[in-house]
Amino acid sequence: KIKLPPPTLRKVVAGQIMARRLESEKEKIEKIFPILEKEYKEGIISKEAYEELVEKNKKRLEEIERKLEEI
Repeated sequence: KIKLPPPTLRKVVAGQIMARRLESEKEKIEKIFPILEKEYKEGIISKEAYEELVEKNKKRLEEIERKLEEI
């Protein structure tokens, strides 16, 4: 059993919590892409809206991936 000083332990726990939150957000965003594609194909959203939303979500995914690598 490893004993960590309280500040280090807090940092580790905070990192784990942040990683879980980011993974959860990543999963949600990944589920959006097929929905957007379906709505675009069905004419529910325009091509411009589809492209804008896909781009926005891709950028957010990249941001999440970078943050996860830093943890």
